[in-house]
Amino acid sequence: MTTTHAHDGSTGLFCEYGTQKRTRYFHGMLLDDLDFITEQNYHLERQRKLNRYLWGTGVICGLDLVVGSGAQVQIQPGAAIDCNGELIEVERPITVDLSSECRKDCGCQAGDKPELCSDGEHSREFYLGLRYAECESDNVAAYLPGGDCDRPASQPSRIREGFCVEVLDDPTDPCALPSTSGRHKSVDDWCEVPVPCPTCCSEHHAVVLGRVEVRCGPDEAKQTYSNDRREYVLSAPLIRHLSAAMDDADIGEEIRRRLGISKSVEDLSWTSLLCNPLGAICELGSSGTEARDERPAKAEQAAPQASRA
Repeated sequence: MTTTHAHDGSTGLFCEYGTQKRTRYFHGMLLDDLDFITEQNYHLERQRKLNRYLWGTGVICGLDLVVGSGAQVQIQPGAAIDCNGELIEVERPITVDLSSECRKDCGCQAGDKPELCSDGEHSREFYLGLRYAECESDNVAAYLPGGDCDRPASQPSRIREGFCVEVLDDPTDPCALPSTSGRHKSVDDWCEVPVPCPTCCSEHHAVVLGRVEVRCGPDEAKQTYSNDRREYVLSAPLIRHLSAAMDDADIGEEIRRRLGISKSVEDLSWTSLLCNPLGAICELGSSGTEARDERPAKAEQAAPQASRA
């Protein structure tokens, strides 16, 4: 990135300025379309950077894959952030017909039914993902002073934001973290290492929703769905969702067992940990109600001492 360096002689500070600029308006300024484009680009890029650096990439909420009849899979409403920081929002259920994927491996023509493609059962496994997309819309007449003949008579006045559903053969596993073996000599050495910034996006950067296996047989196409390769944004709604599950009377104990949480913290309210982390953590070293009963007594003992002081 090209930067401008400057030395502030009054403070002795070294300053550096990036290429991103925001419009500075002033009274009497002559405006054209580039000024407004610069204004929009500035705020769009700032929002992308905030999403990318603060939240990361993955599914925020929803976007469940529901297996339908035949070779149809429905994507439920929800939201995600891609690795460029673009927000992808699915506002209504979207049905995707995967029968064409059944035909790919058996040489059928478009329009043939999946059951005609094979004498026996044929399986194909792939992943579904969402990719951010834009398109121009709402053409309006262009009023040009001087009659500029090089420009069209009308141009799109809006940009619609959306997404494309993509079929992915073998996406990178987002949960496969890079190995840190040999990079740190000790825990103290690791503590001095700053948090790494997110890497740049690859050319293909769809948000993976899950793995779908389509079994095309003589009767009809059938699918199974797995949450494999789905990555979540570590957002407040997700943490609340996990906390509620930890406290659930039916599944909380099994989740704690699978996580290897010791008996000493089984009495911890995970919902309280989210709402009041300090109070919940202080409970970890106590022995249940006895410790809770001791605190008011200690407070009563401390009150006369404070009044005497």
